[in-house]
Amino acid sequence: MSAVDIDLTRYIKPGDTIIIGQGAGEPQALVQALIEQRHALGGVRVYIGASYTGAFRPEHADAIEFISIGVVGRAAALADAGVLTIIPAHFGSLPMLMRRGVLRPDVVFAQMTPANAEGIHSLGAVCDYLSNAIEMSPCVLAEINPRVPFTTGDVLALASTPGFDPNEFNTGISLDLWKTLTENDHKPLLNKALSGTYPPGSTFKPIVALAAVDAGIATPDYRVHCSGKITFGGHDFHCWR
Repeated sequence: MSAVDIDLTRYIKPGDTIIIGQGAGEPQALVQALIEQRHALGGVRVYIGASYTGAFRPEHADAIEFISIGVVGRAAALADAGVLTIIPAHFGSLPMLMRRGVLRPDVVFAQMTPANAEGIHSLGAVCDYLSNAIEMSPCVLAEINPRVPFTTGDVLALASTPGFDPNEFNTGISLDLWKTLTENDHKPLLNKALSGTYPPGSTFKPIVALAAVDAGIATPDYRVHCSGKITFGGHDFHCWR
């Protein structure tokens, strides 16, 4: 079915929370259908992440309650107009917020690849909250986009550095070598790829940004300002460090 022809009232009820894919994973045709049919839906909540299309505008708040955990991309226009509700939480806590009902998804808007030979679809480069939302939501509306790259999630490379030569332990190692390994600030004995624990980072953002540029959603000159914190309820919530 074409997203242009879809009747969203068949899938969305008044008061439903809709989770929408972000960045290059934003399903633009479904979003446009939501905007055009918003008055027929009886009032819905929409969670938006990083949005670069500018499709959602302040005037759409007449029938849509916009929610996010931050202001990234052109969602700033919603925040500036006072129609974006900010939930002060870190990105990695989104699955927990969904499970606890703060953002429990009733409907998910996703963008996917065409099915492969085994009939499997892929979310492409979208490696974020969307897979959790799909697992929890009773309804998923997927927009098929042949430009989305097919990804499997398979581990293609795994490395931990600095490392050590395990052969050194075959017949016992010297005290000097043991002290070198255990007192090294970079912890060579710890397999960081498997056992390292780190706060959520932004290492994937360049990939999403490149995909947005490739899709024409953003330009190489587009800039996003981050002050390192957000103020909510009189309190400052800082980025991970």
